[in-house]
Amino acid sequence: MTRKNKVDDLLTRFERKPINQKKCSYCAFDSETHMGADFISGSQIDQTFKEQIDRWDGTNWTTVTYIYAHKDYFELVTNNPDSECYSRVLTCTTIEYCPKCGRRLLSENTTN
Repeated sequence: MTRKNKVDDLLTRFERKPINQKKCSYCAFDSETHMGADFISGSQIDQTFKEQIDRWDGTNWTTVTYIYAHKDYFELVTNNPDSECYSRVLTCTTIEYCPKCGRRLLSENTTN
């Protein structure tokens, strides 16, 4: 297989899916929490899980990574304890596509 064919094959396999494509559990958002499933555990983040995340003090938990749906944009959020486990560190990155299934999250009219 030539290099051009390999690139075409990769582009075809990883082609971004339209917004009306079936959602995976990571980009199917809970209506109350506006969060998808945790990328590490695979568990859906419902209201109970969200309350548990909000109560964590940094000493008794591990990293949680999820997509948060704002009104007009989406963020990939990583929530983990700081290096001394006194508090937690949030890292938020604005994204346009689901990192798991490749579905486009933003409509064509949305601007950041």
